[in-house]
Amino acid sequence: MTPDSHSGDPPRPEQNAPDPAAKLGDEAAPSDSPAREKMGAWVKEFALYPFFIVLGIVGVFTLFSHLLRNDETALDYLQQLRTSGGNDRWYAAFQLSNHLARDEEDLRGDPLFVAEVERAFEAGASDDPRVQRYLAIVLGRIGTAENLPTLEKALASDEDVETRMWSAWAMGSIGDRAAVPALIAALEDADPAVRKTSAYALGSLRDPRSVEPLTSSLQDTAEDVRWNAAIGLALLGDGAGYAVLKEMVNSLHLSRIDGMTDESVKSVMLNAVKALGVLQETYPSARDLLEETMESAPFPVVRQEAEKQLAAGESGANS
Repeated sequence: MTPDSHSGDPPRPEQNAPDPAAKLGDEAAPSDSPAREKMGAWVKEFALYPFFIVLGIVGVFTLFSHLLRNDETALDYLQQLRTSGGNDRWYAAFQLSNHLARDEEDLRGDPLFVAEVERAFEAGASDDPRVQRYLAIVLGRIGTAENLPTLEKALASDEDVETRMWSAWAMGSIGDRAAVPALIAALEDADPAVRKTSAYALGSLRDPRSVEPLTSSLQDTAEDVRWNAAIGLALLGDGAGYAVLKEMVNSLHLSRIDGMTDESVKSVMLNAVKALGVLQETYPSARDLLEETMESAPFPVVRQEAEKQLAAGESGANS
């Protein structure tokens, strides 16, 4: 587990990639898909996700790209993917994902562009794995249910852990519940990064079929997996993860975990509080824990968030 695995905002393959946060993210949702809207709401509410795997050189290239801005478009970088080789290919894929911040709305409505990205993603299976990682980000941001079979194949069988991880994220981001069976299967992946990403994606889809497998993931050996499973269950109104959420607001417990800093402890506690805020509607003990956290949390921002969630719960109950 890398030092950033418990942090607040997750390191990403590049600065403008989807931000599934130290363990969740910050992804905008298109208005034409209710499932994507739920994904967006989820991502904006929580910052508790495992996208912490990042190579130092990526940060260098990110800085380089900002220093040397040009007028090339996403289409230009897609053309470079078709014609270049070596490091130029993965850097073109990186820049393509980077440019989505500017061109996402237009490109999402272009089926020819999306199909071309999917073809490049499939071809990348025998190429530099970094190409697939960045193209998975692109498909997650502008893809549709039609792209799920390609991502499912990568999730199930690609040898590169990060490609599997980002494929799981992309499936959740696309927001179609047809992805649920493949994501459930990925909860058994040998790598915890893939398991926790799949738990996150399942939580974002809010499909009742996820309840039983997410409940099983509460026993996972990796804490990040258990945390994401508990939050996913909370979003489904299921209190099976309450004991895990209780650990997540216990600053003493968190501080004893290897690699945890004060900032990462605060981040985990904040996200647990937000999950408890959702869960209080169906699980009364969640409200009791929020009240306790409001009084005893060592971080003012956590106490304030607990108070905010309690107030929201009272408002909902009175409406």
